[in-house]
Amino acid sequence: MSLIAVSCCPVCGSVERVPAPDGMARFKKDAGYHYLKHAAAALEITVEQLVDTARVFQCLSCHTFYCDPWVSQVVASRVFTSGAPDHIAGWANFEHWISSSNLNSVERANLTLYRLVERKAGGLSSYAEFGCPFQGFLLLFKAQEVTPIARMKLFKKAMGREPDVRWTKMTKLHHAATHWANSLVMGYHRLRTIKESLRSGQDRVFDQEKGGSLPANRFLLTQDTTRAWGNNCVRYGASCRYYAREVLNADVLPFEEAAQEVACGDRERFDLLGIFNSLDHTSDPVKVIRKGLAMARHIVVTTHHASHAGKQHLYAFDERFPQWLSTVLENAVVEDLTDAVIGSGKRSDNYLFISSDARVCV
Repeated sequence: MSLIAVSCCPVCGSVERVPAPDGMARFKKDAGYHYLKHAAAALEITVEQLVDTARVFQCLSCHTFYCDPWVSQVVASRVFTSGAPDHIAGWANFEHWISSSNLNSVERANLTLYRLVERKAGGLSSYAEFGCPFQGFLLLFKAQEVTPIARMKLFKKAMGREPDVRWTKMTKLHHAATHWANSLVMGYHRLRTIKESLRSGQDRVFDQEKGGSLPANRFLLTQDTTRAWGNNCVRYGASCRYYAREVLNADVLPFEEAAQEVACGDRERFDLLGIFNSLDHTSDPVKVIRKGLAMARHIVVTTHHASHAGKQHLYAFDERFPQWLSTVLENAVVEDLTDAVIGSGKRSDNYLFISSDARVCV
């Protein structure tokens, strides 16, 4: 196995580029180390050799930063299938959410973002989240509806799914044995709930007296790719998709199938599609956004800023991505909400709002 050449921009296809050694992983050379170490092992090199060899260039057309060379599809698949199959950041958000009413930094930014989106898009009755279910609005919506005590009950019930009579004897024994581990997990969360309840600063998604609302119909749209986590994203005996359904009440659909249903008129367009730190894990981000606009009235996107993105990403966006995107999307308006969400300082993330209705982006 070896690194493979990336001769053109993976976002727009342009071959015009300039070297940009500080374009990605600017503040930490081996950012994403715990993903990169698995790729390096497959390539039989060190992480240091990998990050030095994967040079960074900036596309002169869309301004995207990307690595050349980069790992092959087979190596990337190994990283996200067996090396680091569970999305650490996503599961950390979920575990925090289970037993705390206090929002962490990701949830707090998402709360600000949702309030901005709601003012622009108006009432939302349906919402779909793409990729990871634990980085966007699904957690915020459910947090508004249930207390940490109720969340723990939902989580406990989901962990203790009923045995299937078709299971083998060994599977049934294993399932029974996990009861003790589940009890320890729940004991931890009960203690944590007490601790978290003593802290101040609980935030709410919206103020009911001001007429706020939450979309009643919620979905998780999944993707299959070598560049991101999939069905192997498992903890507590089940996948993140399972917990999205059982705990967050989100129906799970493949992204492509949902797009096809909307295109055929078998499903109404979603009011809002959320893409949270998943766009830079797709093989064709512009295609994803175009399909998203075909199936949703509005899209909200969060991406890592390139300076903070490690080289487990083939490519990463900087603050010019929204401006370029607005030039290639037909009948859509792209608005950069980053300053409104996190202020005007250095960016660690980018926040975009994309709408097929130009009237809302003012």
